[in-house]
Amino acid sequence: MKKSLLSLLLVVIMLMSVTTVTAFAAEPVRQAKNKIQIGSGNNLEDKGSASIVMSLEQLVRENTNFRIALWTGDLLQLAAMSIPPGGEVGMEQHKDEDQFLYIIEGHGTYHSGPEKGNMTYKELVKPGSGIFVPKGKWHNITNDGPGSLKLFSVYAPPHHSHGTIHKTKAEAEAAEQH
Repeated sequence: MKKSLLSLLLVVIMLMSVTTVTAFAAEPVRQAKNKIQIGSGNNLEDKGSASIVMSLEQLVRENTNFRIALWTGDLLQLAAMSIPPGGEVGMEQHKDEDQFLYIIEGHGTYHSGPEKGNMTYKELVKPGSGIFVPKGKWHNITNDGPGSLKLFSVYAPPHHSHGTIHKTKAEAEAAEQH
């Protein structure tokens, strides 16, 4: 467990640095063949497990899908989420994965606890908030703002199938039941 959390923390630090590093580059040395497309949010695709540099903040801001896997490796997964006003991630528990969530845009409330009906922890979240969720902990995030709540999630090990795209929460819930 300690090794998993340490690995997750190192990856989060690396991911948070990606935007800073790419923002100061005047010209890329070369164009990567596996560059992630920006635009409607529907052109995004899972680039795991290729080595890649991406503008994570920009990808998350422009994503319009409820959830999309951006990178899936053997031990780690990155997903972007867009939660509509009044919406929520949904009450969930990951039995085998630690999770880190980072808020890029919007604000909401994070709830967690040892049981689905016993949410003992509550915290307001806003841009820059990092949320660590250990495996086995029940949790949810609600969007309390007027705009979409934009965030990314890192799972260790991966939680969703490579290439996962859920355009809506209903689509995500249907996929989870299968």
